[in-house]
Amino acid sequence: MKNILITGVNGFAGQAVLKRLKDMDVFVRGAIRGVSMHATHAPFRPNELVAVGDIGPDTDWSCALAGVDAVVHLAGKAHTVNGGKDQAREFYRVNTQGTERLCKMAASSGVRLFIYVSTVKVHGETSAFRPFSEKDIPAPVGDYATSKLRAEQCVHAVTAGSGMKAVILRPPMIYGPGVKGNMSRLVRLIDMGVPLPLSSVRNRRSLLNVSNFADLVARLIGRPISETNTFLVSDGQDLSTHELVRLLAKALGKKARLFPCSPNTIRSVAGLLKRRDDAERVIGSLVIDSSLIRKELNWTPPYSVWSGLQDTAAWHTNQKRK
Repeated sequence: MKNILITGVNGFAGQAVLKRLKDMDVFVRGAIRGVSMHATHAPFRPNELVAVGDIGPDTDWSCALAGVDAVVHLAGKAHTVNGGKDQAREFYRVNTQGTERLCKMAASSGVRLFIYVSTVKVHGETSAFRPFSEKDIPAPVGDYATSKLRAEQCVHAVTAGSGMKAVILRPPMIYGPGVKGNMSRLVRLIDMGVPLPLSSVRNRRSLLNVSNFADLVARLIGRPISETNTFLVSDGQDLSTHELVRLLAKALGKKARLFPCSPNTIRSVAGLLKRRDDAERVIGSLVIDSSLIRKELNWTPPYSVWSGLQDTAAWHTNQKRK
C-alpha cells in the first residue's frame, strides 16, 4: 500500500506512526482540524496535510481520502474536562459517529484497509483473575469506553458490506516521548521527588511502547489483510505500579521515593477527594493477553519497556530545558 491517511497525525502516537512510515516507500497524508494547525510544532511532517474540520457525523473526508489505500484512524476524544451530559454526547459524536462517517466514506472511496485504534477499556477498567483476551465479552465502563466499543461495531458493520477490510487494535496505556495524561503526571511527580504511597501495591499493568505501536501499524500496512479482525496489543512485559515508578526514576536519574500504604487506604482517601477512578487506574490491575496478534502477524515487539521508559524520561528532561 502506497498512500496512507493518518488522522490525529500531530498527536504523540500519530507522530510515532508517521516517523515509522517515513522509513517506508509510502506517501502519508495527515488529516488535521483546521488551517491554523499548519503552524504546528510537531517534529515530523507528512507529505501532505488536509484540513477536515471537527470530527463528527457530518465531516467531509473527500479530499483527505482521495487516492488513499489505507487509513490509520487515531483521532478521537479521550479526556473529559468538566464531565456532564455535554461531554458524554461529545464522546459519541466524535468517537462513534465520527468513526462511522470516516469508515463509510473510506469504503466508498476504495480504501482497502481501515486501521481503527480503540482501547483495552472496552473490556473494563480492571482485569480480575486473568488477562483479558479477544474472546472476552466487552464490558465497557463509562461513556468513553462505550463510545469506542460502539465505534468498533460500526466498523464491523461497514466492512461487512464492502471490499474494505479493517483491523481494530485495543491497546492499553501507550507511553513514550510526548505522552500526556497519567503517565506524564507520574513522570513529573517522580522528577520532583514527591513521595508516593505505592510500595505496597502489588498490581499488574500491561503497557505499550509507542515505538512498538508504530512498528505494528507499519507491519499491518505492509502485509495483505484477508479479513476484518480485532486484536489486543501490548509490550508483553507487565509491571506493577511500584515497579514502573522505580524504572522511571532510574531513567530520570532520580531515587524512587516510595512508602507503604494499603490499597484500601488509598481508595478511601481517593474517595474523599472524589478521585476514586484515578486511584483505581494506579493501584488496580489491567492485564491483557496479546499473543493472538503476535501469532497472526509473526510479530515480536522490537522495543523493550525499559527503552520506552528511557525515551519518555529523556523527552521529559528535554522539555524542561526549553
